[in-house]
Amino acid sequence: MFAFILTNIFFLSLAGLILLTIRAMPRVEEDQVKKGGILDKLAASEIPEKIDAILGSTMFKFFRRLKVFIMRLDNFVNSEIKRFSKTVGEKPAQDFKEMSEDGKDETDLLSR
Repeated sequence: MFAFILTNIFFLSLAGLILLTIRAMPRVEEDQVKKGGILDKLAASEIPEKIDAILGSTMFKFFRRLKVFIMRLDNFVNSEIKRFSKTVGEKPAQDFKEMSEDGKDETDLLSR
C-alpha cells in the first residue's frame, strides 16, 4: 500500500511539472528573427539540393564505369590464368619406361 501511495505522489508531482511547463510555453516569443550567417542562408537555399543531385548522378556514372572496368579486369585476369594453366599442362610428362629402355640400350652397347 505504501508503494502505491508513493507512486501516486510521484505521478502527481510529474503532472504538476508538466502543467507548469505547458503554462510557461506561450511566454516564449515565436516571432524572433534569427540573424543567420552566410552558412545558414546557404543551407536554407536550393543550392545544396542541386549540388546533391549533380553529385549523385556523377557518382552513379563513376561507380557504374568502375564496375565495368573491374569486370573487364577480372575477365583479363581469368583469361591469363587459363593461358598459364594450359602452358603448364602442355609440358610432356616424363616417361620412365623410355628412360629405362634407353638405359638398357646403353648397357648393351657397353657390354658388346
